[in-house]
Amino acid sequence: MSDVKESQASVAGLAGLAAALAAADIAVYGIAFDFLSFGSWTIEAGRRHHRLLLQWDGRERTLSVSTAAASDAQSQKHWKQVAERQVDSQGASSEQHFVIARELAVLHGAA
Repeated sequence: MSDVKESQASVAGLAGLAAALAAADIAVYGIAFDFLSFGSWTIEAGRRHHRLLLQWDGRERTLSVSTAAASDAQSQKHWKQVAERQVDSQGASSEQHFVIARELAVLHGAA
């Protein structure tokens, strides 16, 4: 797959993840995507006083979820990792980590 198609698929996957989070009443507060770092990305999401940090390490093929309390937008967050999943590259679709991210975000975003 070309860089153009692969990067477009990643951005579409992030948009789909944001839509799935919204459907679960979880707001997206920030997204960072770096195609040149193996497609790694970070999403900060959650509800007003409960945050989720979803991080995809494209090189290690690891998805991690951390949570933090947030008293306001400027407060420093103390993240606690609550889940980590290694996504097998053998036979895995390029969207598999987005599916896992949705499941973990809904599971840990309900607080």
